[in-house]
Parts: sequence; C-alpha cells; structure tokens
Amino acid sequence: MKIELKGIKEDDLLSEENNAFTAQLYINGKLAGTVSNAGHGDTVYKATKPNGNKLIKKAEEYCKNMSSEKEDDLASCLNLETYIDRLFGDYIDKKYQKEIREYFNNNIVFSSNPHAGTRSIKLYIPIERLLIDEMGRKALIDTLSVVKGRLRVDEQILNTNIPQAIFIAAGLKEDQYVKPCVCKKQKSSRKQKR
Repeated sequence: MKIELKGIKEDDLLSEENNAFTAQLYINGKLAGTVSNAGHGDTVYKATKPNGNKLIKKAEEYCKNMSSEKEDDLASCLNLETYIDRLFGDYIDKKYQKEIREYFNNNIVFSSNPHAGTRSIKLYIPIERLLIDEMGRKALIDTLSVVKGRLRVDEQILNTNIPQAIFIAAGLKEDQYVKPCVCKKQKSSRKQKR
C-alpha cells in the first residue's frame, strides 16, 4: 500500500509543540482526504472524496497490521496518524537537507548537531568557482584553516561539496569534516526550445 502526502503547506507561525501543516492524503495514488496539524496536539486526517473513507479505513488497517524490526522504518508504525507524522518528518528532513546543500554553495557550514543549528563563514566566491584553479583552491584551504581554529571539540564541517584533499591540505582531521560525496550533476529534464 502506498500512502503519500502531497501539496504540503507549513505554517511556522502557528507551530507550537508540533509543526503546523496541511496536506492532501493520497492512498494508492488516489486522493483520499486531507491531513492537518494545528501546531499543537494530534495530526488529524479526514476523507474529502466519496471513496476516501474506504481508502482511509484500508490504510488504517494496513498500518495497524504492519510490523518491522527497524524502529526508524515507516513500517514500524502502529497507526495511520503515526505513519503520516513520519511522512511529514521525512519531508521536513529532505527540505532541510536541500536548504543546507544550497547554503553550502556560498558558505563553510559547521555544527555538532545540524538539527539544532549551524554556524558558518560566508564566502564571496562560490566554492564551485574556487575549486577551478590553483589560486581559488589556495584561498579555500586558507579559509578552512581559519575555520579549523574556530571549530569546537564536537563540531564538524558539514560541506560535502569540498574535496577531501582540500580538507587534508587545510590540516583538518577526518573527524572534523563530513566525508565529501562524489556526485554527478543531473542533466536537465527540460527540452530545449529550437
């Protein structure tokens, strides 16, 4: 069974003990209803389509009967509300990761716990451009040396867009940076106009 949230809208101003949000609930590819959390209390879902109640009942039964050995797996949920909350949590995590990757373009970002907050040093030339030539790489190594002196005992540089050789050249130890990823740029899926 496929349970999804689409059209998620967050409201940071209403968020108190929970994240306030609304979304559409899709079950097996069909719109079944809406989901909301007012920022306090439980997540609420309700059918908005004639077939929605039937789909929601199936999803509730599916969640109730699931079991998993992994505690962090969505399948370990005991009810649909918990499943929805975890889907929303995954959405927030992905959104946060995307934002921080974008932030990496012009900043050296470091933290002991990125979910609790980060510190950074602003760069006026994007890292991607600094890596092009020897002079840029030298400037980046010098900047990383400054950051190394500012790192607290449990902090790491979070940038995964900096090659490991640059970290090593700046005198950083392996536990002072997150291992860089070797990612290929994705080709644009847009068709070019002629």
